[in-house]
Amino acid sequence: VYTGGSSGSAITVASPITATGTANLYLVADKGSITVNTGSAISAAGALNSLGVYLWANYLHTAGTPSTSSPVYQADNATNQTISIGSAITTDGGSVELRGANSVSIAAAISTGGGSFYSSYDTSAGGAGTSNSFTLATGGSIDTTNSGGGTAGAVTIIDDNMTLAANGGTVNATGTGGAVTLLPYTNNRSINIGNGASGTALVLLDTDLAAISTDNGLTIGTTGNAGNGTSFS
Repeated sequence: VYTGGSSGSAITVASPITATGTANLYLVADKGSITVNTGSAISAAGALNSLGVYLWANYLHTAGTPSTSSPVYQADNATNQTISIGSAITTDGGSVELRGANSVSIAAAISTGGGSFYSSYDTSAGGAGTSNSFTLATGGSIDTTNSGGGTAGAVTIIDDNMTLAANGGTVNATGTGGAVTLLPYTNNRSINIGNGASGTALVLLDTDLAAISTDNGLTIGTTGNAGNGTSFS
């Protein structure tokens, strides 16, 4: 599903969606936000070929279909492109990917059955370090474990501000392959571990880290993030 227009066009999921075919589900909003209302779960569980669910806010896909091309950022209305998840998203081994030019808020369970989870603040405009945030709100959780046991999908979250545990959120990637990676979006943004100060750094409290379960390692930051400093409190 693709919406677009010179003044922007949002996507609101107001009824449940069940993917049963052979193609991934894409919701692409050109210059608009994406909202999944309460009671409007998205499910690709049991579908063929481990279908994935991709929500891209403020993107225009290149020629061809979104499933075969990379997203291209739309610079207009960058402050409005939020992603709000109010109902469960479930796949059976397929990936779940959220990309927006502003905040991402998850207030429901996301379960991938072994597929990966990826969320990234993506923009070529301003706003880095201020409006962009990733939040597990009340009722929000991420679980990439395979229901059959043994494996899990990787979890990657890229944002300058993260709230994982304050509202009771959890991240479960317990199983082979279930690595968890947390990265600031801004290249020179510092990382504070256990320090509540915010505004100029990606802050991860001890409760945030305690909310993460993984058998395959937790990575915070990257050596490729120039000027990145990490402090512990």
